[in-house]
Amino acid sequence: MIPTSTESATLRWMTRYWLATYALMTLSFLGFGALSIDLAQFFLANIKLIYEYGYLVLLDGALAQFFELLGSALLAVLFYIFFKTCESALVQRILAGRK
Repeated sequence: MIPTSTESATLRWMTRYWLATYALMTLSFLGFGALSIDLAQFFLANIKLIYEYGYLVLLDGALAQFFELLGSALLAVLFYIFFKTCESALVQRILAGRK
C-alpha cells in the first residue's frame, strides 16, 4: 500500500525518537569529519602525481588510490546527507512543539 503522507516512515521515526536521532546525527558528523580531513589535498596530490609521471604511476597503484579516494569522498557525502536528514527531523520536532 502506498502511504498518503508526504513524510517517509524514516522521517516519522526520527521525529518521534529525537534522542536516538541526535545520537545518529552526532555519529554521522564524526564520520563525515573523519573521512573528509585532508581529502582535497590527497586528491590534488594524486592527480599531480598522475599528471607528472603518467602511465607508469597508474600501473604502480595511483589509479587504485584515486578510486579509493573517490570512494571515501562518496561515503563522506552520504554521511553529510544523513546528518542533514537528522537535522531536518530535529528542527521539525522543535517547530512542531512550538505550535
